[in-house]
Amino acid sequence: MQRLKARMDSQKTELQNEIRSAIEASDADYRRAVKEEQSLKGLMEGEKQTVLSQNSNKILYDAVRIEVENMRTLLAFLVSKQNETQVTARISGQRTSNIRIIDKALLPTSPVSPNIKKNLVLALMIGLFIGTGLALGIELLDTSIKSPEDVEKLVQLPSLGVIPSFNLNGSPKAHQLDYYSYGAKDNLLKSPMAGGERGQTIELINHYYPNLAVSEAYRTIRTSILFSRPERDSLKVMTFTSAFPQEGKSTTASNMAVSFSQLGEKVLLIDSDLRKPRQHRIFKVRNIQGLSNILTGRIQPKDAIVKTFVDNLWVLPSGPIPPNPAELLNSPRMRQLVTLLRENFNYIFIDSPPMLFVSDATLLSSLSDCTIIVLRPEKAHRKPFLTAIAEIKKAKPNIIGVIFNDVNFRKAVYSYDHYKYHYHYRYRDQEPDEDTRFLDE
Repeated sequence: MQRLKARMDSQKTELQNEIRSAIEASDADYRRAVKEEQSLKGLMEGEKQTVLSQNSNKILYDAVRIEVENMRTLLAFLVSKQNETQVTARISGQRTSNIRIIDKALLPTSPVSPNIKKNLVLALMIGLFIGTGLALGIELLDTSIKSPEDVEKLVQLPSLGVIPSFNLNGSPKAHQLDYYSYGAKDNLLKSPMAGGERGQTIELINHYYPNLAVSEAYRTIRTSILFSRPERDSLKVMTFTSAFPQEGKSTTASNMAVSFSQLGEKVLLIDSDLRKPRQHRIFKVRNIQGLSNILTGRIQPKDAIVKTFVDNLWVLPSGPIPPNPAELLNSPRMRQLVTLLRENFNYIFIDSPPMLFVSDATLLSSLSDCTIIVLRPEKAHRKPFLTAIAEIKKAKPNIIGVIFNDVNFRKAVYSYDHYKYHYHYRYRDQEPDEDTRFLDE
């Protein structure tokens, strides 16, 4: 058994060796076959590239061959035509072709281009077309309000008057304001008070210089306001407002208050702009107590109303700026205050904030007999102005008209010819050389 077992183990070992040898031989054959397959694939790819290159070359060859054939055909046709021409020339006994001169070329006496007349006509037509188009485009794009006619077309409000531009500071033509005056002269530049107590601004101009045309403009507006209602008692309380800030409503309200006080009537100017008050600066009064104190119940109206240096004119300052201006102006105390002041003053002017920013102007318009809008041309635009008018009309106020402020009559865009005649008016006692000097300048 041991011999048989040893023999069997020996045979198993030989069998395993045979199997291992067979596996190694098969693996070597497999690797050889893989390498041969890869080599054949490389050869096949090379053949494919060769076939593709040959196809491309064949296409190119066919195109070149067709072109060569066409050229040969054309050459043969031209050679045949040449031979025919030579034969025809030999037959006719001439060595020329069958080309004949029908008409000789003429030397031009004028240049073909440029055509000056045509270019001038085209340039004129194109210039007129472009100029008209630009003018129409600018007119359509310009939404600013320029004249009283624009306001009448937009909101059907009349113009109460026009206040001309007034600026002495740094203006080389400031001396011309004297020539726009009438009657006795008020020369602002030679006045001893110019730049001092009176200043050189339009504020209270009709008090300091009543003979200037600017002062006359305020008096004209005063007449328009008085004639807007036949009953004077129906126009005791007037609210002045504007669509935007910096349109001159505070200055207009103060100057209109001065104009009405010059009639000998008792006039009160209320500064109801509880956000940015200005009337106390114009009249140089203290603003410690005012409208806000009255509306909060801290003081009585008589303690806040201040007599100004202008005859028959009193001012009610705004007082300290409160945190809730709209609520105070819409309170019952404000209505009671207006009712009380009606009994003690002939005219009451209310300076209110702009319409587009706060609702104070709408509230004050409901307490007033009439509302007057101050507008600065070329700085006010149609859409915001219409929005402001629609906002203030919610209170159903009596808007009697619009005052055009800071109007430059020298600009050609304004059609204020009928106003110009008024400001050029002079009395007969004026020196003739001064009129001539003004026209020359």
